Amino acid sequence: MLYLLGFLYLDFAGRADYLLTHGRYVASRSEDHFEVQLYWTKNFFAEVYHSRRSGRNEQINALTEEPDFTAYLDQISLENLQIQ
Repeated sequence: MLYLLGFLYLDFAGRADYLLTHGRYVASRSEDHFEVQLYWTKNFFAEVYHSRRSGRNEQINALTEEPDFTAYLDQISLENLQIQ
């Protein structure tokens, strides 16, 4: 299990793989021509920018500051974050 700093050192493919393996999808929002998907791990949140134009994931960012979930509020359920 990585902490935020370890995730930040991963390349794009490493970040994608880590989120697929350890992340839990929470919600999505629209921003310009992207669908931005919010993922939660036990140690941090991350956003995946999926381009509607190219059909590819273009960017993966860890949320390093205090997250602002305002754009996600209508979709977020705390039940989605339960640890199994």
